[in-house]
Amino acid sequence: MDVSIYDYDVGRYQNPPAALIERQAQVYADYFKMFRDYRDIIEAVTLWAVADDATWLDNYPVKGRKDWPMLFDMDHKPKEAFYRIMDF
Repeated sequence: MDVSIYDYDVGRYQNPPAALIERQAQVYADYFKMFRDYRDIIEAVTLWAVADDATWLDNYPVKGRKDWPMLFDMDHKPKEAFYRIMDF
């Protein structure tokens, strides 16, 4: 699992805007609430990477575009999304 800050092929940023990081945090929170609600069915959640410095979404679907889809930033510090899912 990962949550891109982009709407597929729209946008390109040098740094992630705060509003999109907030939206990402809410998406992660919504998913993890659902995972918890269905914990009797869902046994595990797999993340595609640990931090934003190593993500397959860089250059996809837009070549040369950086993405920030993970729970930890480029410096491996927790992002707002991490704190939101810890509430569940």
